[in-house]
Amino acid sequence: MNLRDYLSNSPYVNRRIPEVDRATSTEVKVLGVLWNSIQDTISLKCYEKQFDKTSKRTVLSQINGFCYDPLGLLSPLMTPAKVFLQDLHKQKYGWDAPLSSQDQKSWEVIKHDISGFQITLPRKVVEKSSTAAKTLSIFVDSSKRAYACCRYVTSTLSKGTTESRLFTAKSKIAPINKKQTIPRLELLSIFTGLSFAESAIQKTSMDFEQINLFSDSTIALCWIQGTRRLPSIVTTLVQKIRLITKRLQEGSNVSFFHVPTDENVADCATRGVTKENFVNHRWWCGPLWLNRPMCNWPVKKAEDLCEQTFTGDEICSVATGSIEATEIWPVEKISNYSKLIRIVAYCARFIRKASKGKCLPLKKSGATNATTAEEAVMAEKLIIRQEQAIYNSTLLTQNKQLNVKADNDGIFRKFSRLENSELSFSAANPVHIPKQSKLGDSIAAHLHR
Repeated sequence: MNLRDYLSNSPYVNRRIPEVDRATSTEVKVLGVLWNSIQDTISLKCYEKQFDKTSKRTVLSQINGFCYDPLGLLSPLMTPAKVFLQDLHKQKYGWDAPLSSQDQKSWEVIKHDISGFQITLPRKVVEKSSTAAKTLSIFVDSSKRAYACCRYVTSTLSKGTTESRLFTAKSKIAPINKKQTIPRLELLSIFTGLSFAESAIQKTSMDFEQINLFSDSTIALCWIQGTRRLPSIVTTLVQKIRLITKRLQEGSNVSFFHVPTDENVADCATRGVTKENFVNHRWWCGPLWLNRPMCNWPVKKAEDLCEQTFTGDEICSVATGSIEATEIWPVEKISNYSKLIRIVAYCARFIRKASKGKCLPLKKSGATNATTAEEAVMAEKLIIRQEQAIYNSTLLTQNKQLNVKADNDGIFRKFSRLENSELSFSAANPVHIPKQSKLGDSIAAHLHR
């Protein structure tokens, strides 16, 4: 098959593409988003699907069909619709049951605020110049019904001028089956903002000199910065946030700030806006003070807030000592899984000989130059245990729905009803590989060679 319909935003490149292979239109859809190659802009347009009746099924279909928005740029516009759908779930409507007249009127108002909205945005978010300093600003917020985050890239040009552009955004509805306090939802929005930022940085390979997170929740920020005793669910989330922050700090300076509510641009993504107010909203470029020196920002550093007292939930719990796991086996540096196994096996053999057989798990190591199958199995177990320890797989045991437990070798597995089947123990109870670890990628690459 001959690849064709090539198109570039550069006239120079387009002229050198053979006419038979060149796209006939200057406006094409790229990953579902309309792109104008001449102006180098993307367009987002909201359309309404028409149905003969209004039910929970048609409401869901219309929400998903308004506009394809993989970057979450229309989050403030879509939040009221998502909240309305959750309300229908609470009222226990059947999927095809017609809505009441009152709910139909409410849905018509929400649809009117979405349908027909359109906006054209510059495709370029980051300045191309390699000398441009880039800052990633993450705004987070929550309400009783939703929590959201939005990320802006501020580029400092060689002339000293700066510009900020909306990078990505995400909004989620608060859980329907478990009522959460506002501070806990704020903490959840911080975790969402940092995790999505980490994912975006990894996928785009962008380098940021500074990463700033802005929240209007004093309690959530002090939970992260402080050392006081907290409920177990809060402690778990705080540990995850600190772990992500530690990884981000390997390439950037990460700071937390308290921002006034009226300066928090993520606020509109939790409450919603109408299409009339959304076109010229500050959502698209962030607050103006992002382009000013940091000393002129209307914010406070989170560390300064922790010295103040605040009212929050405090639950006494049993304090246990913990030792932070460190990397012994070079999983991050060696992508070849077979090579990694051999290295660990040889190291284990050396430990056995140096300890004169006192290390019982390594006592049956082979005497030949090549590693034996038994040594390879033991090496694999050592690697998995290390990665599970580094990325706190023990936290999964607190979730009873996952049913994650440690086996006889101290390796965390997901146990299920399949253990009663004819499958082998390993197949029925798969090993948990932390998603943050590079070990999963190495194993997948090894199996597909």
